[in-house]
Amino acid sequence: MSRVTTAPASDEVAGAFGLFFHAGTGPSHSALTGVFQRSGYADADGYVPGDPSGPNKETRVQSVIRAAARRPARARDLVEGLLTTLRVAGCFKATSDDARGRVQTLRAALRRAGWSLSDDGALSPIGTIDLDTGGRGALDEQLVRLRGATSDPSLLLGSAKDLLEAVAKFVIENSAALHPRTSTSCGTWLGTASASTRRR
Repeated sequence: MSRVTTAPASDEVAGAFGLFFHAGTGPSHSALTGVFQRSGYADADGYVPGDPSGPNKETRVQSVIRAAARRPARARDLVEGLLTTLRVAGCFKATSDDARGRVQTLRAALRRAGWSLSDDGALSPIGTIDLDTGGRGALDEQLVRLRGATSDPSLLLGSAKDLLEAVAKFVIENSAALHPRTSTSCGTWLGTASASTRRR
């Protein structure tokens, strides 16, 4: 059921984030410097405060995200930090067509990298429910993800399917029923879980 999660960084994600900083808009240079330092990617940033020939904010963001795509160990920290600065700046509450377009472009880029972006700018991996370590908490996390996907029908359907499979597995494992070893399809898990609850 769980899929391998890739880093939320790519050329497309870099371009999509850059739109939030085009022509000097978006959070400040100092906010970006803080995010880059905390996530461990400051070495990929060519900005020097006070140097008029240095890169603009859009270029800085794109360069650092591309570096994170090459060195993905802390890419999620970087992207989470950037999303936090955008949330604080109100970028996910803006209602203009341009603002909504930037959010949709970023959401699509992250989806292609295996990540979902909720309406309020929260990041989560697509299709990952780790019941082995998360148990009921993992189900609750998936429910939050599902509630946050209201503007993306395909993500909503995929998350709902993942949640149904996880709930079925949770019921089976917690009722000491036999696992359906021959198949891990959604229908098999749901059928076994349903039969397990009727026996109780």
